[in-house]
Parts: sequence; structure tokens; C-alpha cells
Amino acid sequence: MDKTDNVVGTIRSVTYDNVDVKSIIKSQETWESNESQSEILSNYSDVANHRSILADCLIQLLLNGFHYDLKIRVKSETFLAHKSVLYCRSSYFQAMLRNDHGGWVETESKVISLEGVSVENFAILLLFIYGALVDLSEFTFDELISLASDADMYATMFVMNAVEFYVKKEKCHFFHKPCQGCLDGMKDGLYLSNLFNLSNLREKCLKWSAKHFKQLWATKKFCMQRKEIHEECYNTVASALCKGNVTSVMLDTDALILKIDTVSWGLPIASIVHKLMTSCMNNIMINFVQLAKDKSFLQIFQGIGCRTDLVESLFEHIMRNLSIENACSLHIGGDLLLNKASREKWSENVIGTLKALDNRITSYILNNYHGVLHTEQWQMLSSEYRRYIQQNTLCVGDVKRKPRRKPILSSSMRELKH
Repeated sequence: MDKTDNVVGTIRSVTYDNVDVKSIIKSQETWESNESQSEILSNYSDVANHRSILADCLIQLLLNGFHYDLKIRVKSETFLAHKSVLYCRSSYFQAMLRNDHGGWVETESKVISLEGVSVENFAILLLFIYGALVDLSEFTFDELISLASDADMYATMFVMNAVEFYVKKEKCHFFHKPCQGCLDGMKDGLYLSNLFNLSNLREKCLKWSAKHFKQLWATKKFCMQRKEIHEECYNTVASALCKGNVTSVMLDTDALILKIDTVSWGLPIASIVHKLMTSCMNNIMINFVQLAKDKSFLQIFQGIGCRTDLVESLFEHIMRNLSIENACSLHIGGDLLLNKASREKWSENVIGTLKALDNRITSYILNNYHGVLHTEQWQMLSSEYRRYIQQNTLCVGDVKRKPRRKPILSSSMRELKH
């Protein structure tokens, strides 16, 4: 078996115009003997596909080595190529071959050597440069990453585009409804888009992952992803929270917590899931008055959708995060829920939880009367409730004087204080 056969054996079988061909890789001696180069491609299926007649002509130039003016050495192999084609199709080679660029010793050379690229990958890059469409279906994901890395190095974006399209099609299934295949493959799309800064792929992957986070985040393969990808997916979901979707996201997050917390491999994603639950509850606090009138939100308090445990967790979060700025709006929302609970005879547990929340908010307003009095939300309270607060507060002093905010001490000042 000669040297050429050894190289050919490492690559897959390929057809060009329905003719089996052996390899684009030939030893320098074979090229120089000017033997027929009809045996060019090896192991890249369906390379017969091309974009135009011009692309077909360029492929024939590459296959037969006609009128080449440049030899490219990669490891122990030599490729015959055409400067004009390389110049037009790769900004890397354009910079190398420009006569007015300066600084490149290869500019006037007829033989150049390339380092840091495999023979197989450079053969594929050449095929793409000359207009071929190489089938990537037989490549492993690691091989795709390697090819994309070399395409990035040699500034052949059409190769990167081909890899990106392949991942969208084969790994992400063009972002349709979740199936096991795209749930497993989405991690590859996220990884590739982050590694090579493929903005379109990243945007689509993140949008899909946010929409179907309940299914995706519960997979072991996603849990094993890098922390940066977890954070990016979390930020996408959290930034899209609004009064229209926060209830469904909270319920999906709660279901995800129940699953993730019961498996050992869920540990890497557990903190992100719990952080998303906190973001949901914070959003509910901001929109509490509007949500108190929302049918989907009300379902967690009553009927078959009642979630007493989740309601208790939500109200505990509200009580821990009461502030002068949000106390009035939270009272208004809680009062709306309490009135509705009384009219529709919700369960005693839910009514008791609502009363406990209302008492805690009222106690906070009584203790912080001077601060709450000067907020915009104070006037939103009923006149009856405002009179109750004014009559029962223990705070005394000039109510017309707006309290000053506590100064923020520097670290050195805090040390002196202690």
C-alpha cells in the first residue's frame, strides 16, 4: 500500500458526478508527474452538488490540477491550487497573496507550508473554496468543531455557514417542537454558537431553549454543559418574564425543581433553577396588583390547580422582601385576593395564608409610616385603610417632612462604626 493509499484510508468515500474518486490528497511526486487528477475527493459524500456551472468548472480545475500556480504543503502532503481562486474565496489567503500588502514572505512564493491544520480538514476547506458542497452527515461533532476551527482560522466563512446550517438541521431540527433528538442536540448548538460567536445560531438556540426550558433543563446532557451556557439560558428566560407569562414559568420552574433536586446529575443546574424561581417571585411582586385579577394566576389559589405549598413559598418571599416602595401595592394586591377568596369560598388554608400576608404588610406599613406616606403608591390605598394606618401607627413627628435616606457608608467607615 503506497503513501497515497494510507492517506485515503483515513477519510470517507466520496462521489463526484456519480463517479467514485480516491483523494484530493496526492503525494508531491504524483502531482508533479502530471497524472490525471480525476481521483480527487475521498470520503465526503455527495460532493457532486454545486451552486452553479461556474462552481462545477472550478471543481474540474481542482480535480485535474490544470494551470496551477501554487503548491500548498500540509504535513507530508502537497495540494495544487490557484492563487486567484484562493484570493477571491478566503480573506486569509487574500492577505497572504496581495502584492501590495507587504510582510508576507509567501506573497511571491510558489510553494507555501501551512501549520496547525490537518490534511483531511484542509482537503475539505479546498473543496468548499472551489465551490463544492460537502456532506457533513458522517462527521462526529468533534470533527465538526475541528473543521469549524480551521475554517475560522483561514477565514472561509462559507464553510462555517455550512457547519452552522448542518447543526440547525441535524442537531436542532430547525427548532420545531421538542423531541429527544433536538433535546440532545441543542447542547451542541449552544456550544458551537458560543465557541465561534455565531450570533444567528445562538439567538435561535436561546429562544428555543427559553420556550422549552422545562424539558431541556431536565436533561442530563444539558446539566453537563458549561456554567456560562447555563447562565446565558437563565438570563434569556429571566429577561423575558412579564405579567403574561410569569405564572406559567413559575409553575414550570417548580416542576423542574422537583425533578432536579432528586437526581445527583442535576446539581450543576440546581442553583440556576432556584434562581429562576426567585426571579419569578420578584416579577410577581412587581406586578402583584395586575396579577391579582389574572385568571391563570388565580388558579394556583383555587380549584384543581390549587398549589398551597407554592402559595406559601411565594408569600414567604414577599414577606422577606417588603420595602417602603412596594408595601402599598402589595397590600392592594393582597386585599384583592382576600376579597375574592371570601366571595368564592376558597380553602381555609389559602384564606389563612392570605390573612397572614395582609397582617404582615399592615404591620410593616404601621412601623414605617413616615416612609410609606411619601411614596406614590400611598394615594392608591383606600381612604379607609389610610385612616386606619394614621390612627394606629406609633410613628410620631412631622408627617410633611420626607425622611432622608440612610447614608451608604464606605467600607472604612463601616469598620470605624463597629
